[in-house]
Amino acid sequence: TDELFVIGNQFSGIERLVFAHEYGHALVDQHFALEAIGVYPECLTDTDRCLAITALIEGDATYLMYAWLDAYGTDEDALDILEAQYTPTDRVISSTNLPPLYLVRETQFRYEDGYNFVQYLIERGKWQIVDLAYGRFPATSEQILHPEKFQAGETAKPVETPDLQVVLGDDWRMLAFDTLGELGTEMILGYGANYLANVDPVTAKEAAKGWGGDNYQMYYKNTTNQKVLVGNWI
Repeated sequence: TDELFVIGNQFSGIERLVFAHEYGHALVDQHFALEAIGVYPECLTDTDRCLAITALIEGDATYLMYAWLDAYGTDEDALDILEAQYTPTDRVISSTNLPPLYLVRETQFRYEDGYNFVQYLIERGKWQIVDLAYGRFPATSEQILHPEKFQAGETAKPVETPDLQVVLGDDWRMLAFDTLGELGTEMILGYGANYLANVDPVTAKEAAKGWGGDNYQMYYKNTTNQKVLVGNWI
C-alpha cells in the first residue's frame, strides 16, 4: 500500500531507532522502485545477487538509523538502547531458541556487512555515491564483503557448467541452478547445520576470500527419492 504504520504511544529509544530504520526503507522505496529489481517480495534471479542487493538496502537503513541517533537521539534514547544491548539483527533474530548458524550469518551479512559497505561508500562520496549504487546494484556478496571490488567493477568469473542431464538420464529432473557466492561458500565451510563438519569462522572467511565465481546444480529422481548436488567453483 506504500504506507508506513506506527502503532502504539509509549515509545522508548529502541522504537524511535527502529522507526528511523524503517523510515529509511520508505524513502529508498519511494525513490528507487525496488519492486522492479527482481528481489522483493521474492528473489527472481540468482540468490547471491539478491543477497547483495538486500545488504545494500539494509545497510543503508542501518547507517541512516545510527546517523539519526547521533544527530537527534537524546541521552535517554541512548540509555534505552544501551540497557537493552539492542542491535539491528535483533529485529530479525529475537528467539531464545537460536536459529541455525547459517541463518544467523546471513542476517549479520544483511545488516552488519551491509552497514560496512554503505559506510565505505559514504566515506568516499557521501550519500550521492550510495544513490549511485541503486543505479548500479552490487552483483555479488563478494562486492559487499569487499567494497573496493564493487568500486572497481569486479564481477564474478564465468564458470563452465557440465550438462548433468546427459550423465544422469531423463528420469532425473533439475530442482535448482543457482550461485552460492563468497558468502554462501563461507557458510558451507563454517556455518553448516552439522556443527561437527564446520571449520572455525575465521578459517571459513579466509578460505572463501578466494572465491572468483561458482554455480551449483541440484537434481532429483522421483522413483528412488535420490538427490544429486554438484558445485563448481573458480
